[in-house]
Amino acid sequence: MDHLELLRANDYLNGTYNEMMEEALGLAGPGNTMARNLLKALLISRDATLVDIANWMRLPLEVVRIFDPLLFNVRDRLDEPGCIA
Repeated sequence: MDHLELLRANDYLNGTYNEMMEEALGLAGPGNTMARNLLKALLISRDATLVDIANWMRLPLEVVRIFDPLLFNVRDRLDEPGCIA
């Protein structure tokens, strides 16, 4: 990760509107539990690319790119068994 998502999140918190950030944060809300859990399960899968996940979930790729490092943070830790467990 090149920390672009973190910079975008910081800009968003400082008042810059970002539609993709809104959608990613919306997935964290209580009304999206099933979609969020499915997204998390797909993010853990080594065989699924972010493009595949976005297509399967019918989400913009940018939303998936934002969601993982900001709200789940698992893709870069797939080789850490303790994290995955």
